[in-house]
This record gives sequence, structure tokens and C-alpha cells, in this order.
Amino acid sequence: SPASWAWKKVTPTQVEYNAWPDVCKSSQFLAIPPDNIRPTISEHEHKVLWASGGWHYCTGLLKVRRAELMSPTPEFRDYVEDALKDINVSFVKIDKQEPWSAEMAVTAARAHRLLNETDEAEKFLKFARSKHPSYAPAYTASAMFSFDAKDYPAAIAILQEGIDSSGDSGELHYFLGLAHFYDGNLEEAKKYAA
Repeated sequence: SPASWAWKKVTPTQVEYNAWPDVCKSSQFLAIPPDNIRPTISEHEHKVLWASGGWHYCTGLLKVRRAELMSPTPEFRDYVEDALKDINVSFVKIDKQEPWSAEMAVTAARAHRLLNETDEAEKFLKFARSKHPSYAPAYTASAMFSFDAKDYPAAIAILQEGIDSSGDSGELHYFLGLAHFYDGNLEEAKKYAA
């Protein structure tokens, strides 16, 4: 289908390329900015990339990151839905025990958040938190829905669960402090400011 080949149409900027995971940078199927050298990845990562058609996910990731910076336009929904199709091509193929599947799930959830599809997003986030409890971004992404709803106690609970499950994550600590701040508990927020 045309959507499954959409990855051929996306070339990252230098900044986008720098933010891509090495496994995406290494894919020979994806264009990269001039004067860059593809990194070497492990044999295992290479197998996962090929088995999952990971270049589709990499394109979807790029589109989600771009969409998060866009103003909603008439084309916005189509763009995000196209990103979800790209992500899904890889997500349905990847072994769900692979850590990369958690990243794919969180990126899909971020796309669903852009479309205000909370229930769909939460399915992906529950998968990521249950299969890969040490993957901190799954908790941060879940907490963003609570931030959106101004339900800061819920955000605090999710972020604390993430810290308990994934260990010492600067990202989780930052957002936990922010949640306490927005909840009006400045003394607790200060603990996470240092």
C-alpha cells in the first residue's frame, strides 16, 4: 500500500538525524543528511531492524516529532495518521520482548495523544509499562495525559511508579517535581529541582 512506502519520502534535517536512535541512522533504506556516516550497530540490533521493518518505525517517529511542533492544520490529522501507519508496520512485526518495542509503543501513544485518542494511547502505554517496566519514557508519556487533564495527583502517582520501576531517571524526577509544583506542593517540588 502507498502508506507502507511513505518512509521513502522523508529525509531528516541534521537536528532530526542527530536525535534519531542509532538503529534508525544505520538503516540503508532511509535518507540521511549529507556528510553523515551511518553508525555501526550490533548484530542483534541489525536483526531486529530487519525483522521488524524498523525503517518504517523510524519514519513514523520522525513524523510524530514533526507533528508535535506543528500547528493543527487541515492536513495535520492525515499526517499523524500516516505516522501511525508507519509505526504500526514495524510494531506488529517486532518481538514484543525487544526493548525497542517499548519505544515504538510510546511513540504510537504520543501520536494518539496528538489526535486526542486517549484510550488508544493508553493501550500502547500499558503495553510498554507492563512488558518493559524499566522504560522510563512510558511513565512520562502516561503522566502527560494527567498533565493535560490538570490531574496532578495522578501524574505524581504515575511518575513515582516509574521511579520505583525504572530506577533513577532524570526525566521522571524532573516531571515529578513539575507535577508537585503544579499541584501546589512547593516543598516537595524543591526536592526534585536540584
